Amino acid sequence: MASETLFFIVGFALAMALTAVYFLLRERKLVKSSVERSRSAIKGRVWEQMSPMLPGFRHNPADARFLGTPVDYVVFDGHSEGSVKKVVFIEVKKNGSLSRIEKSVREAILNKNVGYEEI
Repeated sequence: MASETLFFIVGFALAMALTAVYFLLRERKLVKSSVERSRSAIKGRVWEQMSPMLPGFRHNPADARFLGTPVDYVVFDGHSEGSVKKVVFIEVKKNGSLSRIEKSVREAILNKNVGYEEI
């Protein structure tokens, strides 16, 4: 009877220790994953903010206005020279695809569903 109680206590302690190790490892994995996603999001925002200064940007950076959402930039082409010739909407994507709202903005622009209001 005493040996059964001892085996039960040792087994229970071992089960508790293994459970604690499992949850500790799981927590570390979740924290690491969260940090990686956060790091990726920060890199994406930095990339968006820096894109007008990079070689592939085809517009004068002085004409670009950062919005961030639902599009990253609105470029008022010619603004820096004193006369806007064209308005260009820019979405910066390094990796990934457009979100549902970004696609709907693109479609509205391409379908010429744009307007101008004075208030």
